[in-house]
Amino acid sequence: MPLRVLRSASQTSIGCVAGPAIRAGDATDIGSTWSARMYIDHTRPPLFTFWHGELSWLERCCLTSMIEQGHEVAVYSYSPEALGTLPGGAQALDAKTVLPINMELYRILQTRPALASDVFRYVGLAQRCGIWIDLDVLLRKPIPWPTGQFMAAFESPHNDKVNGAVLWIDHRAELLDVLLGFIEERPILPPWFSARRKLGHKFWAAVGRPYLPEESQWGIWGPKAITHFIREFGLMDQVLPRATFYPVPHEHAEELFSTEARPWHRFTDDTVATHLWGNRLRKLMKGCRPPQHSMLGYAHAREQYRALVTPTVRPAHEVH
Repeated sequence: MPLRVLRSASQTSIGCVAGPAIRAGDATDIGSTWSARMYIDHTRPPLFTFWHGELSWLERCCLTSMIEQGHEVAVYSYSPEALGTLPGGAQALDAKTVLPINMELYRILQTRPALASDVFRYVGLAQRCGIWIDLDVLLRKPIPWPTGQFMAAFESPHNDKVNGAVLWIDHRAELLDVLLGFIEERPILPPWFSARRKLGHKFWAAVGRPYLPEESQWGIWGPKAITHFIREFGLMDQVLPRATFYPVPHEHAEELFSTEARPWHRFTDDTVATHLWGNRLRKLMKGCRPPQHSMLGYAHAREQYRALVTPTVRPAHEVH
């Protein structure tokens, strides 16, 4: 049974309202000192994400960084009890309240959880759950409220690839409707495929052996789709600079756990977060914890410290 996504607005609305200004000096680089107090600041936009299985130290580090910047974070899962201990300020919620599971989605979850994550982010955006964020994104500053019809950044130095690790699209935008329609389409016929390749997909569907979502190429519902449709709508000039969320390139992910490299030299005043390229990082680290004096080592130390601190809601007189 193909996916049928829910598009009703049943979650907290964030709209397109401009929030408090984010100044370059609002936060310091990873590894510097931090306050002993944590606040959930309701002037910050809420964040939401999805996870299948138990959280590792890496995801908890990233969640801690989000809470440090005052964001409420909703972690959706089809088995919330399996997530393990979440940092204070993060909520474990049942993903079925946003996207009920069917046989196709169940199969995708068992074989390609990243594809399920792609589906969930679009459906959550349509239901106004907040700003989507992957659980391998480490925040350096608060994420500002979106002001246009979407918020995403380039991941490539040539400004030709858009990533969705941090993503927001107005629930009324045609861009989101097109993305939702694309993930429902069967057989799967990406518009960037050649005519010959599309014909092959149609043939196998006609003889009862269609290509399944979990058999498709990497990023087909993620960065490739986001990039294609943003380009089709003529919106590439509205994409944020690479340094905003992806200052450390995928090919240099090893800098994140190196005691010699200093990846924060890649940060600019515009850098809000650092995507950690979780899949590549896990392969490089081979199950080891990060060295103490690496960028990830500092983040891990912060996460362990924050586990002892319960975040509070910032008092009204302290909200600026």
